[in-house]
Amino acid sequence: MMTNELKKILTVFFFIPFINLGFIIFALEIYLDMSILIILIAFTFILSLDIIIRPISEKKDHSKYPKISVMLFLLLPILSIIPYLEFKFLIQHFITIWNDFSIYLAGMMFLLCSSIILIYSRITLWEFTIIGFNIWNDLTEELKRVLKKNISHESSYLV
Repeated sequence: MMTNELKKILTVFFFIPFINLGFIIFALEIYLDMSILIILIAFTFILSLDIIIRPISEKKDHSKYPKISVMLFLLLPILSIIPYLEFKFLIQHFITIWNDFSIYLAGMMFLLCSSIILIYSRITLWEFTIIGFNIWNDLTEELKRVLKKNISHESSYLV
């Protein structure tokens, strides 16, 4: 049986080539532009960090919609390439006023801010999960103690 850490590491090592597969198939020229390559590296790093920080449930969670989940996972490389294709075909040719370095910097700032929010929410979720389990364990132990005390107290009346 694999530990959660090993599952996360294997997921990251599978995830990076899987995401890059979409870029290799649909837009190989993305690796030649350094400004876009920086965004791709940041995107990969942030999603890898998200996978590593994300808590894994001990019980098996079965999704209500497994076919949709698998389909969205398989579409992830294509969905990741859509912003680049939008930039390449729409902005560079038709809306040239938006083809500016300040727009690139704004996009990087949005990526950075959303990444900070994502990582912070994962850490908060992880802490809440640990605290929630500790509180639940404390409550169940207290409940067991009270029930055991009441049951033994009531059984003494029966005898």
